Amino acid sequence: MSLGLSKGTISPIAIDFGVASLKVLQLADGDAPFVVASAYLETPSELLAKDSERLQYQFSALPKLLKGKGFKGKRAVFSVPASQTLVHHFMLPTGTGVSRDELLAQQLVTVAQRDPSSMILREFGTGEIIRGGQKHESVLCIAMARESVLQHMEALKSCRLETVGVQSEHLAMLRVFDPITRRASDREMFSLYIDLGYGSTKVVIAKGRDPIAARTIAIGGRDLDISSAKATRCSIAQARERRCRRMDGYDAVNRVFWPATGVQTLGPARPETSAKQPETATATSNDRREGATPPGHIEVAENSGSDRPAACAAMQSLLDEISLSTGYLESLYPDRAIQRIVFVGGEARMADACELISTALGIPAQIASPTSTLDPKGASDDTDFTVPQPGWSVAVGLCVSPTDL
Repeated sequence: MSLGLSKGTISPIAIDFGVASLKVLQLADGDAPFVVASAYLETPSELLAKDSERLQYQFSALPKLLKGKGFKGKRAVFSVPASQTLVHHFMLPTGTGVSRDELLAQQLVTVAQRDPSSMILREFGTGEIIRGGQKHESVLCIAMARESVLQHMEALKSCRLETVGVQSEHLAMLRVFDPITRRASDREMFSLYIDLGYGSTKVVIAKGRDPIAARTIAIGGRDLDISSAKATRCSIAQARERRCRRMDGYDAVNRVFWPATGVQTLGPARPETSAKQPETATATSNDRREGATPPGHIEVAENSGSDRPAACAAMQSLLDEISLSTGYLESLYPDRAIQRIVFVGGEARMADACELISTALGIPAQIASPTSTLDPKGASDDTDFTVPQPGWSVAVGLCVSPTDL
């Protein structure tokens, strides 16, 4: 599968300032896409819940992390952490004589409580809605504080890198799937991408390649560990260690769930699964709901002593929030349904949690690992790219995202 780079092209150095780890990746597209270089730094446990201190730790560690790893050139792209990114939908009245830019600026002041000129914006028109008899344009806005972007750029500058692109985690994750969604059969397909991270969950609904809706849900692996620690009367660190042991070594990629009508595979399927899969996965609104668990409904056993995600109150809250996102799509396109869920992110290795979400929403799903198509020849020893790595989705997406600076 092509990366979307021109043959023989080396990508900028991609830097993902994640909560659980700092990831750096550079790719090239030849006869087969391959890893030019990579680097990985795990976040110390005492900094996992301290965003500001974690970022300073990552900034100071970055020069040493890059040294001697084989990265080519000085061009670099990075993602601003979801905790420092505003994701909001605006309903802008049309036919008022006021420009879209002015209306958006006015509403941004109200929502963000700051001057729009102090933010770097990404805007996407996502459709029209009638409210109170008046037409409104729905606009998805992803905004990053300019001072946060400059802070990251200074960190890159200290490594003698030139910033050529800045992306949100939501958009970088979505770009990973461009080689698939550029197919004619996928241009009208609605997909729900869920990036399960340690600090938060990023949700993007896309029509083909175009984002329709996006959210940051302030629930992630950290919250599951807190709930588990409470239920089993252990420390949060012990709960995380136990959960990580369950995830380590589990081949989650191409693990598929089909609670409704089938599954749309997004990569090379295992031989034992491909024989069982329908060739298509088309779900209508009625198909999707038939026999499905009501959205947002999970039986939660508080203080049950279980540390499984299915028995976790945080998991119910996460599903409730995801259901709000799918409801937004239905308000825009009542005659269309989400046809597949794609899970990525480091916490997507929790296959039982992914299956729970897929079953509750009644939508076919797959856990994807964008690194599975890469030749790992330039990868460093700190990450094994011969096994699925769904947590590297943002880094891969940054490599293939358009440069904009």
